[in-house]
Parts: sequence; C-alpha cells; structure tokens
Amino acid sequence: MSETIHLFTALPPATDGKAPEWIHLVPSGTFKCRDGRGPFRLANPQDVITHSMQDGRIHLPLDENHSTDRAATAGGSAPAIGWIEQLEARPDGIWGRVDWNQSGKTLVADRAYSGVSPAIGTTPDGVVTRIARASLTNLPNLTLTSLHNQETGMKLEDIAKALGLSASATMDEVMAALKRARGFISTHTALAELARADSDAPAEQIVSGLRVRVLAEDAHTQRIKSLETENADLRQKAADAFISAAAAKKVISAELKPELVSLHMQNPKAADIWIKSLPDVPGASAPADTLHLHNQTPPTSGDQVDADMAGMMADFGVTDEDIKKHGGKHGA
Repeated sequence: MSETIHLFTALPPATDGKAPEWIHLVPSGTFKCRDGRGPFRLANPQDVITHSMQDGRIHLPLDENHSTDRAATAGGSAPAIGWIEQLEARPDGIWGRVDWNQSGKTLVADRAYSGVSPAIGTTPDGVVTRIARASLTNLPNLTLTSLHNQETGMKLEDIAKALGLSASATMDEVMAALKRARGFISTHTALAELARADSDAPAEQIVSGLRVRVLAEDAHTQRIKSLETENADLRQKAADAFISAAAAKKVISAELKPELVSLHMQNPKAADIWIKSLPDVPGASAPADTLHLHNQTPPTSGDQVDADMAGMMADFGVTDEDIKKHGGKHGA
C-alpha cells in the first residue's frame, strides 16, 4: 500500500542551449518536502530503480506540471516532453537520463521551468518504493498532496479510521481488518441472495427480506403439519366407521377392534381380508359382498378368502394359534 507524492529538485541549466542529459530525481538518505511533509527515506536505491522499470516499462514519462496525473485522468491532453530511459544510483540519490523531444528541448533552452518534480511511491512509513514519472514545474512540491488516481494510495491512518480502527493502528491490524471486511462482503452477498435482494442492498433491506422468508417458510411448515394432522384424522374416522360397520356382521372382540382400526389406517386391504376371515355374527344376514373396499372385487368363494388369509398370515407372521384365539376360521 503506497502513497504517490511529488518532490522538487532543481533543473540543471541548459549548456550551450542544450537540455541536460541527466536530471536529479530523488535525494539520498532521509529528506522532507518543502512544505514539511515527511520524512521520507531512500533506503535501497537499486530496489527503487528495479521496481520503477518493471512490468515491461522501458521508460518513464516526463511532462509539464503533472499533466499526466491531472489533465489525462480528466480526459485532457498530457503530452510528454521527454522520456526517462535510464535510472542511475549515485551518492546523492537517483538520477534519470532523459531523451528530450523537441518540445522539451525548447522549454529547457528557454528556461521556462526551474525544477523537476518526480512522482514517487512510498510506503505508509515513508520508505521510497519507486519512481512513477516526473514533471517540469516552477512550483516546489506541487501541492504535495496525494494525487487521487490509479497509482495513489490512502494514508494508513485514513484507512484505519475508515475500518473503525484507531488512527495509530499498525499495518498488521489494518490488514487483519481488511481480511475481516472481505469476509463480511461475502456474507453480505450470500445473505442478499437468500433475501432475494440486490448484492449491494443495505443491511436493513436484507434483514427484512430474511425475516419475510423465515416467516413464510414457518407458515408453510405449519400448513404441512396441519394437513398431515387432518389427513390422519380422516383416516382414523374412516377406519372407525369401517370397523364399526364390520362389527355388525362379523365377530370382532373388544381386544381385536383397535388393532383392526390401526391396521385399516395403514393398509385397508389387509384389514378387509382379516375381517372377512372372522366368523359371522349369529343371525346376521348380508350379501357376501357387503364388506369390501371400493374398487375391490369381492371374493367369489370361501376358498378365495382362505387363500387371501393364508397370504396375510404369512406376511404378518400370524400363527394358527393366534387365529383360534380371536375366533377365526383358519386352523379350526
């Protein structure tokens, strides 16, 4: 995280009408700007040179009054008057070799400008990291404030305050807060999706959307439970009615009746087969097909009932003794 600032160094005068080949860009050691900002420190000149010319940059622009930072970012013209093609570390700092174009040569020869203002990148604690470009200027330090463009970073204390930290927070504390912020952004986006809101929706809207969703799902769950209860009640009533009607024609003991009701609720066909195997109530006269399920063809003979009963006995593990106990025909 770096801050781009502008310094001011004297422009060597033209010799015999020719622009100087080398210009002084950054002083050595520790230094301050003319408006008091700093201190800044050129700790490792060679690292600064390497960093400045990396990423495929073969030269750095030299313009007038920082037009690259000011006019170009607003869509205006920012022509170069020369190109810094080489950087060199010297005892007094870093110098740059300039390939002047005709406009630059003319400006220097006419003594239009008195100094050079390089734009340098620094860490929050003032260590110079690279040279971005330079300008001819007559204004020492050229406002010397951070230029708000793609290469300008905020001061560490400003970032700390924006994250809710104290102005004295360390870099590690700021980075930890930024990491947490990234996590909050991911969580915000995920919750917005659940709330059916835009990813940049305010927190209040997302919370409201989530509440509506939770309440709607609760209502849906309650409705399902209510329907399940109603269905169970209907099956219970149907089973009670069926077994009560059967008891008028078949011998069904008090002990057997609840079992048949329970069986009918789970498997009406099985209950019907069991009931048809029970002995008739003495004196009861009813058509053979009085007791049967809807859409079920009644047995054509007692043999069919016996066959069905035998299958049921095998499926439910009922023995002949169980049948005798409840008065059934089988095993008698």
